[in-house]
Amino acid sequence: MANPSQTPKQNLVRRYIIGKLFPACGKEPMPLNELAIARKFGVNRLTVRKVCADLVQDHSLITIPGRRGLFINPDYVMMRGARRFIGVIGSVRKLPLIEKINFQTLSAFDSAMDDCDGDYQFLSIASDDPREMVDEICSNPLTGLLWLIPRPEDLPVFEKVVESGLPAVAVAPSYHDEWKPPRSNAVLYDHKSTGRSRARTVIRSGVRSPAYLALRRGETFSAFCQEFRDSGLPGCEDHFLPIEPVSYPKIRNWIRAGKIDSLVMDGPVVISFRDFYRAVPELKRIPLFTDDSPRTHLISAIDPELPIRFFSYSLHLCEQAGKCAAEMMKQLIQKHGGRVENRLVSVSEEELTDNQKNVKGSVHKNNKSKRRTEK
Repeated sequence: MANPSQTPKQNLVRRYIIGKLFPACGKEPMPLNELAIARKFGVNRLTVRKVCADLVQDHSLITIPGRRGLFINPDYVMMRGARRFIGVIGSVRKLPLIEKINFQTLSAFDSAMDDCDGDYQFLSIASDDPREMVDEICSNPLTGLLWLIPRPEDLPVFEKVVESGLPAVAVAPSYHDEWKPPRSNAVLYDHKSTGRSRARTVIRSGVRSPAYLALRRGETFSAFCQEFRDSGLPGCEDHFLPIEPVSYPKIRNWIRAGKIDSLVMDGPVVISFRDFYRAVPELKRIPLFTDDSPRTHLISAIDPELPIRFFSYSLHLCEQAGKCAAEMMKQLIQKHGGRVENRLVSVSEEELTDNQKNVKGSVHKNNKSKRRTEK
């Protein structure tokens, strides 16, 4: 971890020594070349010596009688484990920011990496030029890179980072089923299992004519419709609407005419939900199904009486993605980079059963709340 009493340049040198040089130390003490480190980071030798003095105090660097200079202590490295610095890039790559939905993934990743002594460095990428972006990432003294939801235009950059030899793992967006994955080193979501799970949960709640609000038609919606047909119910193809204000009047008319008895909200509906609710006050009349995530709970704050029913598997899927990313990262660190096959996380049958129970409990609470209001 960075030392708050040291300057940014000193912390950069410290991360390099601990994150890059310590793992390279074998069974014998490894000499530390202070001059080479100073030249690498464009700092004076005194800066490097101040960092080294701090590391000598905890015995990670040692002196050897009869030999000049400092050495990495192999006993310390073996006892503590080689500290690792994992770089993290969020979906907004120009900001060292992790969105709430990604925090679940990162937390699970961190827990699964608990046997690897290390810290995280949140990266802010300033350049828009792909080559400069690669240089910017690889110039950091990182042991590995975790990229949460790289944008489609950033995937070539991710591929170049993988080719550079830096252990790197990308995590796909859980809500975007048209995201084109890189060739390797990515954790992907099985959107078909998500669609089937949503449909089963909706059907179990007694719903027969749902409308589906999403960014676009895709694998999730197709699997949702197929599950309805497999259950002997009419498909929902005619009740798909994009997340746009032009859809609001149609939803309002469908609810008034009794054409739909529920609404499934997929994707970032919460961003514009307040305007949506103002435009369609009839939403109070039908159950609203959406993913259970920190952000979607804001919908309840807009109107506590809204009959919201959460798909409870979504956060668990993010946790699965984080654990899967950690397994891939450990494998890549052990191999000193390279490629591993993309991996898929999906909703299991056991999670589906739990999800149905949770939704039923949510329905019961909403009904009790309604009765209290009526009284």
